[in-house]
Amino acid sequence: MEDTLDVIKRLNVGVITDTEETIIDLTNGAVIKTILIGNGTEKEQTVSLEIDGAVFLYVIQSKSTLNISDSIVCNILKTKIIKPTDALETDEFKLNYHISGIQLGNA
Repeated sequence: MEDTLDVIKRLNVGVITDTEETIIDLTNGAVIKTILIGNGTEKEQTVSLEIDGAVFLYVIQSKSTLNISDSIVCNILKTKIIKPTDALETDEFKLNYHISGIQLGNA
């Protein structure tokens, strides 16, 4: 049996849109150490993080970054932007993210 290496590494990096996407799907799970979500747009945006079926909503102000630095154990992480009901077709809905942590078990 191989030892799990307690090495913090980049688990995923990319862009969140208004379409739900699974950004982490690990059978043995991971300990997420940091989630950074950056809003470079001119409007505040609400992001949904679904961690193993539990949904959490965060409002990210314009031109700012959300830093979640509490350790979270998860297998599946899904995310999407929640569009406001008064959104215009020309509104930009996009957030950049970076997730670091420790992958548990074999890939």
